[in-house]
Amino acid sequence: MNKIIRFFRRIFSSKENSQKNTSSTSLKQTQNHENDCQKMSDKELGNLRNKAESYIDSKEFQKALFSYDLLIKNELPHPHYFKRRAFCHRMLKDFEKAIEDYDMALALDSDDSVSYWARGACYNDKAFLNGIEKKERDENLYKALIDYKSSIEKDPVSQEAWLALLDIDLWLHKYDDAISHYGACKPYIKSQEYLLIRAWYGCIALILAGDSIEEEDDKLLYDNSIRLKWYHWAVFAMDIFFNELELAGTEPKKLQKAKEIHKEFMGHFDDEPFNPLK
Repeated sequence: MNKIIRFFRRIFSSKENSQKNTSSTSLKQTQNHENDCQKMSDKELGNLRNKAESYIDSKEFQKALFSYDLLIKNELPHPHYFKRRAFCHRMLKDFEKAIEDYDMALALDSDDSVSYWARGACYNDKAFLNGIEKKERDENLYKALIDYKSSIEKDPVSQEAWLALLDIDLWLHKYDDAISHYGACKPYIKSQEYLLIRAWYGCIALILAGDSIEEEDDKLLYDNSIRLKWYHWAVFAMDIFFNELELAGTEPKKLQKAKEIHKEFMGHFDDEPFNPLK
């Protein structure tokens, strides 16, 4: 507990020094946080947790965000609350705040593989905001790559991290790496939904590398019984990806095949998937 309090004392101190060049306010904030933990009963906190999750389920992210603000204020520091608040920030397209909250979560639990790949997803989303230059985009993609690899180091069987790594491989045109990771992650991808996503990435990588696609590679793409939820995976930037490939002079037949694979994949969504560019 003392380590946690010292951590928040440093965080508050850093912020206040940059604004007012004083440390007294940070100590008061830390003490106030400890006092605030007594303001709500266990029952009230439990109801607030349930409300926060129901707001997320109904996509009322601003209400969920407010609920997690209260939970963070009224409970002792816990990585779960920062992770869930970060998710709300991400859905509201405030990627900087989302990354800050994942930083907090990782400071409290540095072995949490989920926080690494989730923060990587924020860097990935941030890379494609309107007005971002290619240099800044690639910087964010490499930050995402580092986080995805860290996630796999912490949890080698993380389905999300492996698939996110495939996504970055494609964007950085590392098709051989993508094919290697496509094969390496096979034992760890268990759910039908994630097997479908693996097939989508793997087939695009194989096509762009000039390799052949076997029946085992793409059969799930034609199984329309597998449905994906709107938040299941980031697909918003693929139009940019294909446009850049065309401008780079990619062989038209390869490009057309890759687009056909992507079209089959998109047919598995019931609702329009998450798009931070809109």
